Amino acid sequence: MTKTSLVARKIVTIARAAEIAALIGMVLIAAVIFYAVYFLFGNGGLADAHIVKQYLKDGTQADFTSSQRLVGVMFALASDCLGLLGLYTARRLFAGYQRGDVFTALAATRLKLIGWVVVLLAPVSQLAQTAGILYFTQIVTPGRMRVDVSIEDSDVYAIVFGLLIVVVGYVMYEAVRISDENESFV
Repeated sequence: MTKTSLVARKIVTIARAAEIAALIGMVLIAAVIFYAVYFLFGNGGLADAHIVKQYLKDGTQADFTSSQRLVGVMFALASDCLGLLGLYTARRLFAGYQRGDVFTALAATRLKLIGWVVVLLAPVSQLAQTAGILYFTQIVTPGRMRVDVSIEDSDVYAIVFGLLIVVVGYVMYEAVRISDENESFV
């Protein structure tokens, strides 16, 4: 067996496992979204309790309208929807790798998109959390404002590593472009 075919087999093996992991992640995130929608329409009391726990101070009592609950669910699921896009793109990238589509413009484009998703996950999550706190604080205590902004080390890692993935995607895209250009001369 040649070294190239061994590397190709390793890529296929890892890509197959990664595609399965991405698919499992998609199913789990979709379940979370359906669960949230179920409580939004099926059990308003539980939805209210979750909103209070997520966005308001402990011990706060509140009942929300359906439209206010919908806003709360949208804030809560913002990063999950972005993550679902990233998982879907990753699954497509890994499926392409299994077909041998490793050094292609499409693979590079998908890699860049995944990188941007990773970069945006932390800010989107923080902005949605902060907006939810502002929104629901205004509903429960009109005229008062509460803001809670935090950044964790994992947010910094996600942004930096996401940018690394974006840069690798651009480098890969340029390598594919140069390779295609050189082949056109032959």
